[in-house]
Amino acid sequence: MEKNGVVIEKNKEKATVRFLRHEACSRCGGCMTAYTKKDIEVIAKNKINAEIGDYVEVTLEEESFLNVSFIPYMIPFIALVLGFAIGYFLHWAQIAYVFLGLTLMAVSFVMIYFYNQKLIRADNNQYIPVIIGYAKGLDEQE
Repeated sequence: MEKNGVVIEKNKEKATVRFLRHEACSRCGGCMTAYTKKDIEVIAKNKINAEIGDYVEVTLEEESFLNVSFIPYMIPFIALVLGFAIGYFLHWAQIAYVFLGLTLMAVSFVMIYFYNQKLIRADNNQYIPVIIGYAKGLDEQE
């Protein structure tokens, strides 16, 4: 997956890149910012030493993109279903296994948050996008 954006901040070997939110993304609502923010900001490895204001091309490997998509959506869902299943097979009251499912889902969100913080600090993080070159401008909205 490759996108064009503009560098808005530079810190050592990383840079913050701003992308235009595409039309399909703006109506999704998955990230809870669909109607409040027009742009998306991402921290990327700055391998080309781009400066603030440079238009750059950023990429994320397809496998990493799929993994990053799986973690925040499927792990909490699996935890929720697992909680329901455990309560159901232990013959608990319905409210008890619903509570267990929601508790496991909440725990998974907390675990994902801390895992994300660990990944942000890691230097060899495979999930951080990489600036691979200069671009002529921002991607147009589709």
